[in-house]
Amino acid sequence: MKTIVFLDRATLSADLPDFPFPHRWIEYPSTTPEHVVERCRDAHIVVTNKVPLSGGVLDQLPHLELIGVPAAGVNHLDTETCRKRGIGIVACPGYSTISVPEHAFALMLALRRNLMPYWHDVYAGGWSGSPTFYAELHPIQDLHGSTLGIVGAGHGGKRLAELAGAFGMRVLFAERKRARCVRDGYVAFDEVLREADTISLHCPLTDETRHLFGLAEFERMKRSASLVNAARGGIVDEGALIEALDRKLIANAALDVLEAGTARGRSSAAVPRAHRSDRDAACCMADTGGHDAARHATRTRHRRALRAASAARVNRALSTRCELLECLAVRRSRRRLWPRR
Repeated sequence: MKTIVFLDRATLSADLPDFPFPHRWIEYPSTTPEHVVERCRDAHIVVTNKVPLSGGVLDQLPHLELIGVPAAGVNHLDTETCRKRGIGIVACPGYSTISVPEHAFALMLALRRNLMPYWHDVYAGGWSGSPTFYAELHPIQDLHGSTLGIVGAGHGGKRLAELAGAFGMRVLFAERKRARCVRDGYVAFDEVLREADTISLHCPLTDETRHLFGLAEFERMKRSASLVNAARGGIVDEGALIEALDRKLIANAALDVLEAGTARGRSSAAVPRAHRSDRDAACCMADTGGHDAARHATRTRHRRALRAASAARVNRALSTRCELLECLAVRRSRRRLWPRR
């Protein structure tokens, strides 16, 4: 019998099906780092959405065979230790191919048309006090004919490009920063910084992309440019972003993620928000981009998981991992990062 421990069940607002193999299920709404080892010591399978599993923690979990991540990114795992110990990792890289691009596009519209500043000013009487039938309180920019720079050409980035094309936008996919050559279909990173009216981030957080956008990048962008980050918080240096907004190096920014992963316990100075000198230059959206996708897709995959579990030809030595993947992955474009040895 396998013991499955879900460390942060409250982060997944969806009903999970019963796993069709003998198991003992233990779940916690959330888990602090100091409680991970205690809760997972006897676990064969650990499910973690955002709780970090470092090499030191993994070394104290002798029975661990598999880590399930009901999300796309695995930057909170020590993947090298997993590889050395033969611990399998399964994730859901394509689960939010629709929701996150739509969310990013909504943020883009909000920035370019200054919806947040207008909402605040209308609420404060800026429209009702206008001597004319309208109040042109803030500049409004059309998306049609503007240039969108996309960093990350995976499922989300390509879907966003489709939406942008429908709006008549010019789309540039950014090549890797400091790349020696530019691949077909891509544009040099620095050129995207110079040309784009809006830049939207859709890449994973890795050593290469951590603080990909800092003060030097903001200084090369248009003063009228907007930044959207619905990927990972660490891709943007938040301190540099606050300085860029205060110095008006860029027009505005919308963040769906923060570097710490959550705003809990953060001081107002550490979160780009309306307390800054330009109160509406930044807005934060509480990491809501993929939640609708997770709720819907988990339900739709329930029957597939049960069918996979009942297939007699599935090798029982591998079925535990296969079935867990079927239950956690929410799209067919799932990947196994490295098989267990």
